[in-house]
Amino acid sequence: MHSTTLLRSAITLLVLYMLSACETPANQDDLVNQNNTLKTELQSAKQKIESLSAEKRQLQADNSELERVKSVISTEKESRFNESIELRTSVRKFVQQRIAASKDFLLQGNLLDYIGGELLDRAELEPRLGTLVDLANPVPRKGILEGATGYFVNLTSLTVNVLRPINDDYLVVWKSPLLTTQKTGNSFLRFPTSVNIEAGDVIAYTFDTGDVLNFDRGTGNTRFSSKDFLLGGIIKTSSLKGASEKRAYSLGVYAILD
Repeated sequence: MHSTTLLRSAITLLVLYMLSACETPANQDDLVNQNNTLKTELQSAKQKIESLSAEKRQLQADNSELERVKSVISTEKESRFNESIELRTSVRKFVQQRIAASKDFLLQGNLLDYIGGELLDRAELEPRLGTLVDLANPVPRKGILEGATGYFVNLTSLTVNVLRPINDDYLVVWKSPLLTTQKTGNSFLRFPTSVNIEAGDVIAYTFDTGDVLNFDRGTGNTRFSSKDFLLGGIIKTSSLKGASEKRAYSLGVYAILD
């Protein structure tokens, strides 16, 4: 009985050994196959890395070329822009010179449009300081204001105001810098810049001295105020004096009207 058991045990061990001996080569083959697979995958990965590195180098080269082209285009654009500015500046100066020459020609030829009272010596001397508003001579058409004129019995300084009607009142839309006469009698005072005016605008004149103008009664509609007008201010017609006197002054403006 004991011998039989030992025999069985030996047979079992022998079978297990044989099975173990049979499995070893299979396991080795699997390891070899796995190793070959890994080698293949590693080689493929290296090839992909090399391909990506080449693509990266090409992209860097392309980017450098694009930056170079961009720099060239920017330089060319800046050059064309500067040339355009120089050309526009030259053309603008030429046009401005031509416009100035045309205005001088119109002025010297007495061809500018005149808006205001007749320029002549009148009967009564105006002793007051303040602002004169010429309601008798509104601007007939839109255009460009070039300067003021008047018949002055003494030297003076004045500012010119453009008043725009709003309902029954007026809005001060422009004021000239202080203008100074250089002679008595008829005197033209040119504005530093041209001024756009609209049909219906009214011209007002503010003086810093009295005894410089003569006027007549009954032939005009010039109102007066003791105050200077502020740019952007509203001037109420009811605040202006002299409606019943119908005064006419030798004051006006020159313009180029449409």
